[in-house]
Amino acid sequence: MSNVQMVQDLYEAFGQGDVPTVLGAMDADTQWREAEGNPYQLSGEAWIGPDAILQNLFVKLGSEWDGFTVHPKDFHDAGDTVVVEGRYTGTNKATGKNLDAQYCHVFKIRDGKLGSFHSSWTRRRCSGDGNVLVQCAAATAVTAPPQPPAFSLNRFPSRMYLRSTVVAPTPLIFSS
Repeated sequence: MSNVQMVQDLYEAFGQGDVPTVLGAMDADTQWREAEGNPYQLSGEAWIGPDAILQNLFVKLGSEWDGFTVHPKDFHDAGDTVVVEGRYTGTNKATGKNLDAQYCHVFKIRDGKLGSFHSSWTRRRCSGDGNVLVQCAAATAVTAPPQPPAFSLNRFPSRMYLRSTVVAPTPLIFSS
């Protein structure tokens, strides 16, 4: 299987609620980085390992966003690196404001497992007013422009989106 296919399969598994498959595709020491200033890891430092990624990101995605959707557009094969360009959309539960942001994901594959993930993105729009995510997620106090969590989708012909997901012991519930 190609590395691009592996990444596409990870998106699909997560979108179908198969979080154990997603976590099982990670190295024990997978490094997961969101852009500096995101509301879940302001410093931009990596979470290390599947459990840290689950607890610090995936659980929060499910509890703080309605319809959080990742729309991958282009997959770029660079050997052990796969770059994915697309858009995030969703609605923050605390504020009711919508998110629409362009992203770039960089997956590094090591010995058939996800070795690292890095997400970056451009300025965001919330409810069409040109504001950044900090205003979409006002309940999260941040000083730098934050980034929403990335990852998770269900693939359909022209888009991918999250569906109901449950992960023991903490449920992740994504609305479509």
